[in-house]
Amino acid sequence: MSISQLPHAPSHARAAAPSAAFRRERFEPSITLVRDDVYAVLDICETMGFVERVGSVYVALSGERQIRAVEVGQSLSWDVAVEMVCLAHHRGRRANPS
Repeated sequence: MSISQLPHAPSHARAAAPSAAFRRERFEPSITLVRDDVYAVLDICETMGFVERVGSVYVALSGERQIRAVEVGQSLSWDVAVEMVCLAHHRGRRANPS
């Protein structure tokens, strides 16, 4: 199921298209509702970050725990905010290999 097909995804999430770099990876994260207006962005084995809706803006937060997550961007588009979280997470993993 794609992000835009989720029943709790904002209605305009269906209209925004992810960037070419994001489409090349063909990665579709899982999204889960944490609490009102806060969604966790998950890959197969970990939390990549969060998207928080503040009014009409989506705030992208990178980090495994929301209390320690770092803002990586803001967007009026749900899909762009999710993309920001994914890209920040993958950049962080390359910079700090385990």
